[in-house]
Amino acid sequence: MFESLLAATDVAIGAFIFDAWANFIAVAGDWITAMMILYVVITGYMMLIGRFGSTFSDWFVRVLKLSVVFIFVTNVDLLTRLLFELFTNVPEAVASQLAGAAAGDEGGINATIGIVWQQGLSATQNIFQEASLTSWSPVVFALIILIVTILAIVYITFLVMLAKLAVAVLLGVAPFFILLYLFESTKSVFEGWLRQLMSFALIPVFLYGLLALVIGIIETMSDQMLAATASEAWGITHVGPYALVMLVSLLLTTQVMGWASGVAGGFSLSSVNAFRNSVIATGAGAALAYRGLARRLRNRGRSETTDTADAIAGNRTQSDPTQPI
Repeated sequence: MFESLLAATDVAIGAFIFDAWANFIAVAGDWITAMMILYVVITGYMMLIGRFGSTFSDWFVRVLKLSVVFIFVTNVDLLTRLLFELFTNVPEAVASQLAGAAAGDEGGINATIGIVWQQGLSATQNIFQEASLTSWSPVVFALIILIVTILAIVYITFLVMLAKLAVAVLLGVAPFFILLYLFESTKSVFEGWLRQLMSFALIPVFLYGLLALVIGIIETMSDQMLAATASEAWGITHVGPYALVMLVSLLLTTQVMGWASGVAGGFSLSSVNAFRNSVIATGAGAALAYRGLARRLRNRGRSETTDTADAIAGNRTQSDPTQPI
C-alpha cells in the first residue's frame, strides 16, 4: 500500500513539473523578453545616475547574471538536468544510502512501513474479536493499537507526500522565481523560494535516515504483538511496548521538518552569496587583466611616439644646426 502510493505520486509529480515548465515557456515568452529588456534599461539608468559602476567587473557580473537567467528559464532540458535531478533524484539517492536499501532506493523501508501498517490493523482485528458484552478490555486495547498505528504511519506518509508534492509545486514555478533573481528588489523572493525548496527536498533525507534507525525496533514490536494476538496470548506486556515505540517514533518524526528548515535556511543564503562572490572575483580578475593589457598598449604607444619624435628632432638638427629644436 505505502509503496504503491509513493510510486503513483512520483509519476504524477514528473508529469506535472515537465508540463508546467513547457507551458510557462510557451506562454510567457514575450513576458520573459520584456523582463530582460527592463533589466538592461534599469542597469543603464542606474549607470547614468551614478548608482552603478561602469567598470568591466560590474558589467561582467550583470551580463553573466542576465545570460544565466535567460538560459535557465527558456531551456526545459537544462531545468530537468539541474533542478529536477538536484531536488528530486539526489535527495532520494542520499536517503537510499542512509536507509541501506539493497534495491538502490528507499523501497526497503517503504515495504516495512506497509507491513507494520497491515500488522497493526490485523492485531486490532484479532483483539477486537475477543470483545464481548461482559468484557470491554479487548476493545480498549484494540483502540490503543489502532490509534497509535494510525498516528505514526499516517504522519510518516504525510511527511513523505508533503515533501514530494511541495517540491513538485515549487519546481513547477521555478522559471518565474528564477526571473525574480534579476532585480535587487525581488531577489529576496527568489532566496525565500530557494530556501523553501531546499527545506522540502531535505525532508525525505532526514526522515529515511531516522527511520533507518528505528524501523527495526518497530518491526520487532509489531511482529511480537501480532504473534501474541493471533495466539490469543496477548496482554499489556505486548500492547504497551508496541504503543510506546509507535508514539516515540511519531514524536521523533515531528522533528524532521525543523531539521530540514534549519539546514536549508543557511544553505540557500550561503549558496547564493558564494555564487555571487565567485562571479565578482572572476569579473574582477578579468578586469585586472584587461586593464593590464590596456596599460601595456598605452606604454608601447607612448614609447613608439617618443622614438619617432627623437628621430625627427635628430634629422632637423643634422639639416640645420642653428635652428632651435
